[in-house]
Amino acid sequence: MTLIFRLYSFLGFLTLAGCVGASRPLPSPTVGGSNPAGSAVCDSGALGREYVGRDASALSNVIFDSPVRILRPGDPVATDLVPNRVNFELDDRGTVARVTCG
Repeated sequence: MTLIFRLYSFLGFLTLAGCVGASRPLPSPTVGGSNPAGSAVCDSGALGREYVGRDASALSNVIFDSPVRILRPGDPVATDLVPNRVNFELDDRGTVARVTCG
């Protein structure tokens, strides 16, 4: 009886172990590119190098592959997380001060 209980316990463990998926690394971000699943991702570093210090009007004629949010000082900011969204934070003069994702 004890042997059968141990055998069934071991088989149950093996069954559950098979349900655990292997962890996958996150895709590396690209500017305007896409990850293997096909959804655009955010690369705040590259966008920051390109836009920080520029006037916000530089953003008006650019088409991005991901959602974009322009944040002015004092604007209310929703706390929802959209990983592929690009946030352009402006200073008091309307210049891009910071670029973040989310």
